[in-house]
Amino acid sequence: MKMESLEIRNWSVSSMYCGCEGLTHVKSLSCLSIVQATEGWYDLSLDGGQTYTVPSGCLFIAPAGSVQRIVHHNDSASGKMGARWIFLEFYVNGFRVDDLFSFPVCLTGKTAQRMGERIGRLLNEPENSRGNIAILAGELLELGEKKTREAPQKERIKKYILDRFSRGISPEELASEINCSNATFYRFFKKEFGCTPSAYLNDIRLSHAALLLETTDEKISAVAELCGYENQYYFIKLFKRKFGIPPHAYRCALKMKG
Repeated sequence: MKMESLEIRNWSVSSMYCGCEGLTHVKSLSCLSIVQATEGWYDLSLDGGQTYTVPSGCLFIAPAGSVQRIVHHNDSASGKMGARWIFLEFYVNGFRVDDLFSFPVCLTGKTAQRMGERIGRLLNEPENSRGNIAILAGELLELGEKKTREAPQKERIKKYILDRFSRGISPEELASEINCSNATFYRFFKKEFGCTPSAYLNDIRLSHAALLLETTDEKISAVAELCGYENQYYFIKLFKRKFGIPPHAYRCALKMKG
């Protein structure tokens, strides 16, 4: 594939170190995730598939829109788990990189070490972020294998939702995007995505809310608004239903230090 344009639109980098044995997340993020376990380990599956063990020093890559099931495991000696990660909105020729390429789910050895060290530099050397991001993006592309494109209509709908989930999106708006009736669109969506449009949209929004809670100090009301929820209390209700605890408790659990 000829690389006509490469663009990093957004990115965030963070880390954690806490006691969180058995903490389980099921989420679908609107961006590509590269996550390294630095102490302890993860169990990970994507879209209900194979479960991977991601040991300390290794990392996993999860494409935007994939359903991640992540279980945290503490190091037996320290009783803590450590991790560092970067979330990327990375576009190639105007398309999300993970729509064009498939990547190994679990990376080990020197490649994992090198990419993990690059994430560490992004955490510790913010003045050199542009250079480190460019190098990391290049390393990611070296790992990628060009994949068969999804059905054009599914691809358009997925892109439309990922690009606009932070504002109101109606079923009629989605149906018009692929020029079909509401009833036809509903059947199409259920077949292609395995759930209703509203369930998919809420999953993207709530998972992005979890990301903001992990990586920012935004107030709960601001997180709700940034994820497309005008009613903060409705947002809290949905978040608790999905993650088992309210947003404030979720943030506190991930920010425990010691």
